[in-house]
Amino acid sequence: MQKLNASFDSIPLIYFAKARKIEILLNLFNPIIDREVYREAVERGISKGFRDVLLIRDIVKSGNIRIIDVKIDVSKYLKIYRIGRGEISTIFLVKRGDADLAIIDDYYARNIAKKWG
Repeated sequence: MQKLNASFDSIPLIYFAKARKIEILLNLFNPIIDREVYREAVERGISKGFRDVLLIRDIVKSGNIRIIDVKIDVSKYLKIYRIGRGEISTIFLVKRGDADLAIIDDYYARNIAKKWG
C-alpha cells in the first residue's frame, strides 16, 4: 500500500513527539511540513526549552519529514480567516497538490480546509 503525503500542522506533530509515537506518523504517511510549521514546532520549542521537539528536528534532518516552502503572502488569510500561519500553510500544501491530506488539530481551521476543497 502506498503511503499518502500528509501535511502536518505543528500541534499534531508536537503531541506525537511528546508521546514518543512519531513513528506511527512515519509508518502511515509521508509527512510534509512548511517552514512556518517547522518554526512553530521546532525552533520556538527549542527556544522555550521543550526537549520533545528535538525528535521532530532529528526526523526532519534525516529526511523522513520533508519541508516544502509555501511561498504565499499569508497576511490576507490571517485577517480573513483568523487562523495561524501554520494552519494556513498546512492547508495550502494540500491545495497546491503537494499533499493528499492535512492533519490539523484546530476545529475552525479544519472547517476552512473543507470549504477550500
